[in-house]
Amino acid sequence: MIVVQIINGFGNQLFQYATARQVAKRLGMAVKLDLSAFGRLDNVWKFQLDYFQCDYQIATEQEIFELADPYIFHTFGFGFTKKLHVANYVSPTHFLERTPPYDEKILSIKNNHYLEGYFQHERYIDEIRPEIVKEVQRLREEFVQFDEGLLDKIKTCNSIALHVRRGDYASNADINKTYGVCSAEYYQQALRYLEERVNNPHVFIFSNDVDWCRNELTLNVPTTYVSGSFDPPVDFYLMRACKHFVIANSTFSWLAAYLGDAPDKIVVEPERFFADFNHKFPGTPEPDLNVESWIKF
Repeated sequence: MIVVQIINGFGNQLFQYATARQVAKRLGMAVKLDLSAFGRLDNVWKFQLDYFQCDYQIATEQEIFELADPYIFHTFGFGFTKKLHVANYVSPTHFLERTPPYDEKILSIKNNHYLEGYFQHERYIDEIRPEIVKEVQRLREEFVQFDEGLLDKIKTCNSIALHVRRGDYASNADINKTYGVCSAEYYQQALRYLEERVNNPHVFIFSNDVDWCRNELTLNVPTTYVSGSFDPPVDFYLMRACKHFVIANSTFSWLAAYLGDAPDKIVVEPERFFADFNHKFPGTPEPDLNVESWIKF
């Protein structure tokens, strides 16, 4: 079996799950999720993969302890060893992602393993993409929070999903120094590019700062503000249904665009996803979320 630590927001959870699915598929194994970080390490986010028909089981405490390094599991957080390079890290069945953007050592896994990391690279999930696309095509009925007319509108027009990620990226000085935020100029340039190539476009805005969008973006095409009342996986579901994308420096919209299955989709992404990655992660290589076929501004 492949057990994977699930932590942080929906985008990170989906990357972690999909990476485990790809490893498990290669080995013919089942995927089990370690959800123990929620409430123990992560009091901000909650587990949200259950909004979709994902293929996993929940790992028991015994299964976690059989595979995860005991030293790491008993410290305050799994990231502790990664930062301090503690010599006690000895478990041969605990894969700890140490070398972003892509740690090729993951290919050497041959047996039951525990996976820990963020796995923010296309190569971690490219082989499993068709299966993940199928799993996120439908929300579980109990999580549908929108009028079906909205989804029909997205599917029947030349929809452009525009994602603006601000919130703590803008308000928290430490986080802002690490990640930064995409500027109004980036979004305007991306929209101009798409407006020249998409007939009768309709922009659907997804953001945790709708007021900023209204005040800072000049929109010359029909526009619908989607975000504000839906849970993140519901926003993700609606965003993924769009035909074209302007994404933020965010795994959330990166995955929505990557898993979008509209033919001839155009995706615009920022050239850089981090303002200063080493500010928060000194000495660690920067993740690379650029996709060769996507347009970069």
